[in-house]
Amino acid sequence: MDPAYRTIQRSLFDLNIHTELWRPNGRWFAIKVYYSPASDPPAFFSVLHTRRGWFLSAGTNYLIPNEDDVVDLCGALVAGPSSLKSVVDKFRLQKQVTWFRDESAAEADLWQAVGWRKQSDSENESAWKSVNRHLMFPGDEVSLARPFATWDLSVIYDFDWNGHDQASIRLNEAGLLSFRQCLAADEELIALNWNHSGYSLASNASLQTGDTELWPISIFSDGDYHAFVSGDLRCGILSQPDGKLTVFGGRLPEVMALQLANANFIKSLNDGRAVEP
Repeated sequence: MDPAYRTIQRSLFDLNIHTELWRPNGRWFAIKVYYSPASDPPAFFSVLHTRRGWFLSAGTNYLIPNEDDVVDLCGALVAGPSSLKSVVDKFRLQKQVTWFRDESAAEADLWQAVGWRKQSDSENESAWKSVNRHLMFPGDEVSLARPFATWDLSVIYDFDWNGHDQASIRLNEAGLLSFRQCLAADEELIALNWNHSGYSLASNASLQTGDTELWPISIFSDGDYHAFVSGDLRCGILSQPDGKLTVFGGRLPEVMALQLANANFIKSLNDGRAVEP
């Protein structure tokens, strides 16, 4: 069975409605629905799915009581975005005044509990400038000293929803275990997500069951550029939207390859010193 987001996207595509998937983490995703893609910037609203159900985000957040109404609701809004009130009434949407604030606060507590610290805007900007200056990432030609290794993970995009999540969690675990072997016990990682908040991650972050599912930034790209790097940039993991994962610096590529040895969905593309996964 297709995961929910594919079913919804396919149904909207059949209605000639342009959408874009946004998946912040393994526990929830959002589908941007464009009702005027030719405008600048494009006009859109979002439908979000969390473990609590489906929500509409259109200036205000609303709970969608019936999942079966999501496609019809989107079609009605695209046909006439100004008809929000009639859509709210027709589909009995329930206004969620504090939804995003409550969700964000709860997730921030969870992230902190498993070793994450949110960076300030200035810290995040400085970190990206440093990564771009020294590694040329993101960019067409990433500049890395040997050793480094690159894997093609694009097949993960073809997995069903559960398979995608399990692969992402496995990569998070493999990355954290690898960094633990290559960094000092008290050394922090910097985790970056292009155009989103950055974090510092304690290298001894918990690996108890389910903890890596709580990460606000996954090692595998969710459609943006992700970077997990040591503070001095001597080693790290770079993830691109096309599914390529590059591991560089010291023993990290070799250790990561060993961690991924049993992950048969990974294909080695090229490397800096014949490190085969």
